[in-house]
Amino acid sequence: MSISLNNEDAKFIHKATKVFHESQWEEFSILKLGFDYDEIKKLQAEHKDKSKKLKYETVNVWLSKENEENLEKLTALKLEYFFSKSETIFSKSVEAQQDLDGGKSNDELRYPSKNGKGIALIIGNSFVDTEGHSSRKPGCDRDLEKMKELWSETLRCELVDDKVHSDKTADEMRELLEKVAKKENIDYAVVVISTHGGFVEAEEIIDQKTEIKTGENQETKLIKYEEILYGNDGSKLQTSEFQKILCNKEAQPLRDIPKLLILQYCRGEKIDEGVSKDTTDAGVFSENQKTELFTYSYPVDALMPEMSDIITVYATHQEFMALRNKKDGSWMIGFIYDVFRIYYKTKHVTDMLTIVNNQMKNRSGKVEGEDCKAMSIYESSLTKDFYLV
Repeated sequence: MSISLNNEDAKFIHKATKVFHESQWEEFSILKLGFDYDEIKKLQAEHKDKSKKLKYETVNVWLSKENEENLEKLTALKLEYFFSKSETIFSKSVEAQQDLDGGKSNDELRYPSKNGKGIALIIGNSFVDTEGHSSRKPGCDRDLEKMKELWSETLRCELVDDKVHSDKTADEMRELLEKVAKKENIDYAVVVISTHGGFVEAEEIIDQKTEIKTGENQETKLIKYEEILYGNDGSKLQTSEFQKILCNKEAQPLRDIPKLLILQYCRGEKIDEGVSKDTTDAGVFSENQKTELFTYSYPVDALMPEMSDIITVYATHQEFMALRNKKDGSWMIGFIYDVFRIYYKTKHVTDMLTIVNNQMKNRSGKVEGEDCKAMSIYESSLTKDFYLV
């Protein structure tokens, strides 16, 4: 179904939408016009290499959904998208996308794309026949499917051994990580591990103190814990261990290359029951809000830290359980799949992960009939903006 538009309306649409480049139009259509990802891909396929026609037909379909000829609303939504009131600023902002830092190239603000490809290691452990661990099927299978589609099919990353990996022991996971560490001529590396995990007792530390009053020696036993991921057979892999495998000392081909680690596992046994709030505050952008980019020139040090250019994403905070839908897969994996598919052409990784955090914050579930939450978190030693394309 479509609405019949006259020539003046057609001119209005072309004028209003010409400011959008292709990737912005896809994002705008989903965020502001209410299309889903599949609808946009269908329209793009029908009007391949015809940007003006695509925009016109997208607006036409949107109007039919709205069941009204409200072209003024299109302008209002465009204003919301760009957070500005000035049509002149729209055009200038798009024309100057490669020159946003005041006349200098912004290449130094982002990791370079020299080879046009990344590498992805995707591991999912189901624990179907592992004693002492609950089965993660079929949700684990959905995690693998989503991550394969995102990293291999959408982002065209090379997969380690040309496949996703199921039900691996700790030693097998180490071997696969070593393959990533040795990979040359790539722009970035991604590691996704969906498994069981937690904290286990590592060792006892004897702390000897002398009691001042009696002069007697007192011994205190301190128990040290370490964070681990489980192999499918129940074997253990320390979180710090696989980060070390990808560090600058061990993984020299990956120096100065961004590494994204996506870790879906429980980090404890506590259930986040959530905290009730009295009001819901919607985020409002100020009319005067501006984005400024500053370029600083630092001397390049001859030394590198042992670990840098790594961003690690956890499905939950320490001590808390990660949450997974038995059929549809892990919460965080699902949100990364949805958000990255929509934004990967226009936003860098930390911006996309912030949106994932927002999605996690606003999702609720139930464990044994009780309300529960889970909150993703990321730790970053990135030194530039990390774009996937």
